Amino acid sequence: MELLNLAALGLMVAALLVLVVALAAAIGRNLKVGRLVRERLARRVAELPLAKMLKLVGVDTGHYLHGEYLKDVRQQIDTCQSCEQTEHCVDTLDPAQSKVEDYAFCPNQESLQRLRNEMDAAAAREQAASGQVSATRS
Repeated sequence: MELLNLAALGLMVAALLVLVVALAAAIGRNLKVGRLVRERLARRVAELPLAKMLKLVGVDTGHYLHGEYLKDVRQQIDTCQSCEQTEHCVDTLDPAQSKVEDYAFCPNQESLQRLRNEMDAAAAREQAASGQVSATRS
């Protein structure tokens, strides 16, 4: 009876080990594919006025690609590519002459402003948390 219990335990441990290894491999593949997808999207964003728009509203492209759902990024890229205001956009996207408020014509403006607000809120929370940590250390 003990031998049978040990054999069953051994099988369960082996199955658990296989599961852990398979899970680690799947996570590794997912990370690699995610990185490749984001690199492709970064190249697409760089080719569009969207890249300059991100810069002007103060959103880092890397943060944009990691902070937004990929379906939303793709939608914003498609919106930028199909926009009928492209010439106006390119003319307006001169950082020396423009202000963020000048971009109400952009169909992606609402999404970009939401992302900027989220970044500002996260930075404020981080600053508040670091202030609390330094206050407790004093």
